[in-house]
Amino acid sequence: MEPHTITSLLTLSSILIGFGVQIYRENRNRRWDIEDRRQVAEKLERDRLLVHSAAKELKTMISENTKISTDAFHEANTVNIKLEKLGLQHNEQGAEQTAAVKKLSEILNKREPQ
Repeated sequence: MEPHTITSLLTLSSILIGFGVQIYRENRNRRWDIEDRRQVAEKLERDRLLVHSAAKELKTMISENTKISTDAFHEANTVNIKLEKLGLQHNEQGAEQTAAVKKLSEILNKREPQ
């Protein structure tokens, strides 16, 4: 074989080997990329479910808190109304007691001159 033929064959074989290595690397990188994308998609799905669960739990807690607050405000208003009624009753009783004391004083004052 002539030297230029050997050189041509070596050049051709090195080019073919280079293409083969390049194809192998691209396939390997593609597999890695697909695997990475699958893992990211799985993580996103787990995170989405976690956020959904947390949001649902938070909504439940807010609803419970709203009910507790509403009940507490209602009870506070009821207590305020009761206190107001007791105050009015106390004022009426105080007025009645004052009137009774005045009447008693008048009666006693009328008896004193004897």
